[in-house]
Amino acid sequence: MEPWVGFYTTLVGVAAALLTIAFLTFQLRSTWWRHPIRHYIAIFTLLEFGTPLTVGLIILMPSHPWRLASLIAGVAGVTLLAGYWHRYRDFSKTAEPTGFDREQVRLSGVTLVLSITLILAALLPQSVGSYIIASIMVWLLVSGSIEAWRFLEPERPTTEDESRLSRGASPPVQSSENNVGPERPAP
Repeated sequence: MEPWVGFYTTLVGVAAALLTIAFLTFQLRSTWWRHPIRHYIAIFTLLEFGTPLTVGLIILMPSHPWRLASLIAGVAGVTLLAGYWHRYRDFSKTAEPTGFDREQVRLSGVTLVLSITLILAALLPQSVGSYIIASIMVWLLVSGSIEAWRFLEPERPTTEDESRLSRGASPPVQSSENNVGPERPAP
């Protein structure tokens, strides 16, 4: 793993910076993620930066325990996904998830594939496993950046809202009670 030291040193620095920025940004828009299932999405977004940070720090330890790092990340990913899917199932029984929420549960399949791949990479020879782990860590940084951006952008109006607006109706007023975004003043 000696050839990878420079890579993981850089990875840790970038991941730490992105994690800090995402954490601070989420605090500025905390009403959006204080929601039964969006809370998990916020955690997953932060973990998309925290995983490369943790994996990089473990791999940079003196004995370079890359297999341990890969197993920890993979098992943690599968465990958190199970909790998220359980929470989503319970939430969807009592309330209607938004388009954003449904999109996130569909895309969580990618996280499942990556988590299982990390577990399997630990079983491969170092010449193959180390490249797989490094690739997934880079993907998590890119994906986490996209996810953070998507998570923080204002919710788009639904097709129903757009059709009402085109007929001259006033836009719906969203209350902070539903935790779906900033409150709009009545016209």
